[in-house]
Amino acid sequence: PMVEASEMRFHGNSQTSHHLIYVGHLPRMNRQAPHWGVRWNLKRNCLKQWGIWPRPASQKAHVTVTRVLGPRERLMDEWENGSVAFKGGSDALVQGNYLVDDSPQWATFECRQDASRRSLGPRMEVDVRYESA
Repeated sequence: PMVEASEMRFHGNSQTSHHLIYVGHLPRMNRQAPHWGVRWNLKRNCLKQWGIWPRPASQKAHVTVTRVLGPRERLMDEWENGSVAFKGGSDALVQGNYLVDDSPQWATFECRQDASRRSLGPRMEVDVRYESA
C-alpha cells in the first residue's frame, strides 16, 4: 500500500490533533469471531504507514474514523461492523503513542463512511483531536 505522511497540529506547546491516513481495505467482518491475525495485520500495516509518534499522548482524545470507499466497495450494512474492523487500527494508535489507551476513559470514537470520494479509496482517514487540559 501507498504510504502518506501524517499531519500534526500544535497550539502552543501542546499537541491538538493528528490527521492520519491508512491506504488500504479494512478487514471484512462478516464472521461472528474474526481471526486474531486479521486484527494483528491491520495493526502492523497502520504502524508501518503512520509510524511511532515520539512524544506519547497524555490527554483524552476524540477519534473520528472515516472509511472512504474504493471504486467497487459497498457501504457496510451496519457501521458497528466498521468499528470492530477498526480494532487493529485503534491498537496501532495506542502502540504508536497517538492515544494513551483506547478505553472510554481516554478515547471516544466516531465512525463514518464516505462514498463520495471513491477515486481516493479504499482508505481510512483518522482524525485524533485532543481535549484541552
